[in-house]
Amino acid sequence: MKNVSIFLLGITVVFLLAFSFATKKDYNARVDKVQGIPVYIMSEPLDDYEVVASENNPSREYSIRATVDKLITRIRKKEDRNRIGDFDAVIIADDGSKATLIKYIAE
Repeated sequence: MKNVSIFLLGITVVFLLAFSFATKKDYNARVDKVQGIPVYIMSEPLDDYEVVASENNPSREYSIRATVDKLITRIRKKEDRNRIGDFDAVIIADDGSKATLIKYIAE
């Protein structure tokens, strides 16, 4: 009976360890800044954050850089007019249609 209990415990531990390693993902990247703002395209920050505002993209540029520049310029204009709150970074949707302004949550 003791051997069966040890065997079952061992199987359980192996299963739990295998599952925890299988679900672990390693991410890392460098994020470019546009006009001093970190911009995430088809990605998001690893740090916890909250959404501050969103900005739709009125144009359909074929260049990612031109699309990002126009979105950031619109965001900066709204920031200058105090129409948006403080934010730390921008997440650009994968189709370039929307920019989401975020603020990192302090731990």
